[in-house]
Amino acid sequence: MCNRTFPENPGRKSRERVISVSADILADRRQLLYALTLPEYLEAWITPADGDADAGERVAMRCGTAYAIEYVDLSGKTITIEGVFRASSRDKVVLTWRRGSFHSTRQSVVAIKLNGNFAFTTLILTHTGVMTDPEYCWLRDLWDLSIMRLKSLVEGCRVKNCGASPARCSPSA
Repeated sequence: MCNRTFPENPGRKSRERVISVSADILADRRQLLYALTLPEYLEAWITPADGDADAGERVAMRCGTAYAIEYVDLSGKTITIEGVFRASSRDKVVLTWRRGSFHSTRQSVVAIKLNGNFAFTTLILTHTGVMTDPEYCWLRDLWDLSIMRLKSLVEGCRVKNCGASPARCSPSA
């Protein structure tokens, strides 16, 4: 997890930052694309570090290119993550990202590249934007936890022989 102490300026220093996370996943690109863009899978693998990972209290919605994910943090407060899918192809997803209300945080950009074929894909996630130290740590923890959960979800589906599409697997399977 991210170091929570910031001696130079306790959490108020905003600057352009880049978070990069990658994972090798035993799944084809199409299977990962479903998991990255369908609401029922977004709520299954997006794992905020300040939420209860097993509470099942995440709800994802999608209307056209817009999406929203609501979850309950550890204090019991409902938090919304929202954005817009800007681009999607068979090997790349780009979306905007904002946590909280429209004015509470800056919008940032998440780009996910899928390199691979058939049964093996390398997922490379890059999250870019102006962030404070605590925002950076929160996002870093979120992406580390979420990518591990995504990998477990799609590889678990494969192990259970659910077929090439996660749409045939239940997120709780």
